[in-house]
Amino acid sequence: MRAEVHEVGKGIYLVHGQHTNWVILKDGDAVTLVDTGYPGDRPGLLGSLAEVGSSPEAVAAVLITHAHNDHLGSAEYLRDTHGTQIYLHEAEVPHARRDFLQQVSVGAVLKNAWRPGVVPWLVHVLRVGGTEQHPVTAPEAFPVTDGPLDLQPDWAWGRCERGDALRVNGRDEEALADYDRALELDPGYASAYASRGVCLANLNRHEEALTDLDRALALNPEYPWALEQRAAVLRRCLPTRPT
Repeated sequence: MRAEVHEVGKGIYLVHGQHTNWVILKDGDAVTLVDTGYPGDRPGLLGSLAEVGSSPEAVAAVLITHAHNDHLGSAEYLRDTHGTQIYLHEAEVPHARRDFLQQVSVGAVLKNAWRPGVVPWLVHVLRVGGTEQHPVTAPEAFPVTDGPLDLQPDWAWGRCERGDALRVNGRDEEALADYDRALELDPGYASAYASRGVCLANLNRHEEALTDLDRALALNPEYPWALEQRAAVLRRCLPTRPT
């Protein structure tokens, strides 16, 4: 069954699978997944990655909200086949390994079979592998942090994502250091130039902001967000700077 993909923000895709959802976070070629659906959702999961122009090889990390089968379904497949890092809250790590299992039993569901919709739902769950067990061999706990999650501190995309998280929370000075590092690691990273430009504009460093946004557009002339932000910066600093 084909999953339904909806872009709900810049590089953020909400995907509706079979009675469950997952999220694709995309920046350039890099991807993070939030949850993976049921085991039987794998064709839809892989198809959704292709639909946003990506692939399972590009998934750097999977963030699992909790280790029920409708969220964990393809996590071990991605880890085993593509070496993807699987992260959960520390309390859910043993659950993902299936050191224990918190899951409603078929018998408990059947006791509610008289309720409308329960039997069709149960049939569907059985068909998509809802009672199968696919433990994750080496799940990892989210890093302990009082700020944005830093999955891969010396990866350009990870640095840029961390900078974005700081920037949207008003921590522009701190965000600049992450954008600077992202561009050291990848001098051709258009998104990092654009994000740093917005950060500089927030600090009223308009000339530097325009320089970065111009660099982003030189790398990607059809970058809508960079075009929008450049126009916004120009509106702020007019009439002191000609267009």
